[in-house]
Amino acid sequence: MTKQFSKEQAVTSAKSDIWASFRLVSAYPEKEIKKILKKRSTLRDALAEQILMATNRSYAPMKSKWITEVDGNVRRVAVPASIKKWWRQCPDGTIQICVYHRGKMLELAPGKNAIEINSHAELLPTLNLINVSIDLGDFDEFL
Repeated sequence: MTKQFSKEQAVTSAKSDIWASFRLVSAYPEKEIKKILKKRSTLRDALAEQILMATNRSYAPMKSKWITEVDGNVRRVAVPASIKKWWRQCPDGTIQICVYHRGKMLELAPGKNAIEINSHAELLPTLNLINVSIDLGDFDEFL
């Protein structure tokens, strides 16, 4: 003979204080986590190019391209890539930094899409702060 158990008959045991201290949530889907991390990585890589362009004025990003010579030989050559600077100097002397993702300017607040700084000396520290902000997840909602 088998005994039939029902949930109503089972005695609910009291949970410990440790169990009560846990913050129970539903698990975040792994695919969503990978998407977010990939978008952050893409934005960080683009920002790294901007930091290199800000630190070294002679820096020219390169990309490789296959060319066919007149005699039919095919070879790979490095050509300069055209990358848009994220910062502009305004007529009043301030500098505005716009953050781009996939060629589109991100709207950082409703109706506002640039960060304003006073001088070129603040450019590199501000770009580094943007990098930290990306790592903290502040830009996830914009991507």
